[in-house]
Amino acid sequence: MEACSNAVVDAGLPLSDIDGLSTSTVQPYANAGRVDGVDLVSPAYLAPALGLSDVSWSNDDPRLIGNSLVAAIHALVGGKCRYALVWRALSFPRGEEYGQVDPSKVSGHLQFFVPYGYTDTGASAYASVCRRYMELYGATREHMATLVVNSRRNALLNEKGYWYNHDPEPLTKEQYPLPRSSPSPCECTTRTCRSRPASPTS
Repeated sequence: MEACSNAVVDAGLPLSDIDGLSTSTVQPYANAGRVDGVDLVSPAYLAPALGLSDVSWSNDDPRLIGNSLVAAIHALVGGKCRYALVWRALSFPRGEEYGQVDPSKVSGHLQFFVPYGYTDTGASAYASVCRRYMELYGATREHMATLVVNSRRNALLNEKGYWYNHDPEPLTKEQYPLPRSSPSPCECTTRTCRSRPASPTS
């Protein structure tokens, strides 16, 4: 609640102006809870919690938070709302990491690909898209390094962000090369999310 309130204030708006809400309540863990306000925060929970009484449009995307942002932009352009608040609330169950799923606990559609190494959330989902892009357009590891270096530089601008507070060092292209044993970006995307850069000898 505090993060959402602060975001609205930072935008120079009173909370009463917010009439659009968009998020994704998907939790990328096999044993994630579904308690609204504890394990996730839906528009139905957030509106009364922030005292929003004039919400004319809301969205809960079943896939990715990026889709929620796009949906909010469309709602604004289409006149469904005047000011949209987009947020993402994640719960990290003890012993779980983002996008990591225990194959022995999966059900539904996940049972058909998680046991084979693909989770459809987290790094593996993005890595497969990246691999396809590289094959189609001839992108290289050097191109990927440019993306990662720029992403870290942007992340360090956020004083409340993870990298600013836990590892406030910029990356260079020389720090990013993939380990010699990893021929594919599909095997290294998690390194760009949370790990320190690889040393030249790794």
